[in-house]
Formats: sequence, C-alpha cells, structure tokens
Amino acid sequence: MLLFLLTPTVTLARAPKDTTPHGNPLKQVTVEQLETFLAEAGGTRDGDLVRQLYNRELTERLSAFRLSLIFFA
Repeated sequence: MLLFLLTPTVTLARAPKDTTPHGNPLKQVTVEQLETFLAEAGGTRDGDLVRQLYNRELTERLSAFRLSLIFFA
C-alpha cells in the first residue's frame, strides 16, 4: 500500500489518430508508394530513413509476401 502511495501518477494524453505520438501529422501512403520510397532510399543512413518513415501510415494492408519482397530487395 505504501509503495502505491509513493508511486507518482502519470496521466497519458492520447494523440489524435492522424498524428504521431509527438503530434506530427501522419502522411498516408500506399504500399506501392512505400516500395518506391524504399527503392529510392538506397544508401540512406538507417537513422535518417527511420526519421523519414516515422510519420507514414499505410492506407492498405501489406501482405507478408510483399513485405518479404521489400525486406529482401
């Protein structure tokens, strides 16, 4: 009981669905656009690539087969 009283309470604010947890707007992309983006990003440093991908949201389902094509390209 004492531990519970000593633990600070944190209220988590939820970001709107169309933003990242940091409040940045999401850019909706198709699987084809994602594939093109990744193909053109060859040689880009991983950290830079992650920052560019972070605010993107797929507008359609990415099948396991297409994911494997992207992953092993």
